[in-house]
Amino acid sequence: MLKIEQSRAQYIFNKVYTEFIGIIIALIAINAVSFYNHESFSFEFIYYAIFVTVIISTWLAIFNSGKGKIVENGITIDESSINYIRFYKKETIKLAEYNGYSISGRLLRQIKIKNKSGASIVFDYYTFSPKQRKMLFSCLASVKT
Repeated sequence: MLKIEQSRAQYIFNKVYTEFIGIIIALIAINAVSFYNHESFSFEFIYYAIFVTVIISTWLAIFNSGKGKIVENGITIDESSINYIRFYKKETIKLAEYNGYSISGRLLRQIKIKNKSGASIVFDYYTFSPKQRKMLFSCLASVKT
């Protein structure tokens, strides 16, 4: 049995990292289009994206604690299933349906826990700390398919 919950620091790191990469990609695309069209570019949407990311991360860091704490991201593996929890949403793969896992992407890497029926569990690579990922991969590798 394995139970992993994302730490607050890891949540903030993952959120800032993925938002930063997304903003950089958007900036490159918008600059390329505006250069091609010879139009000026407004940076307003970037300020809103950064503001929203900071507000959500700050709220979770300050207020998400105690009995009513929301599990931002967590995964459990027991004798019958693999369960991934993101806030209140739970995704489950029965161990009989488990079909391995894969890691994809370069900058925005993702972990995909595959289901034989096709409905996989997908989450960001940096959702969990290096130690937690190592435990997860070790546990997933030991699951008999």
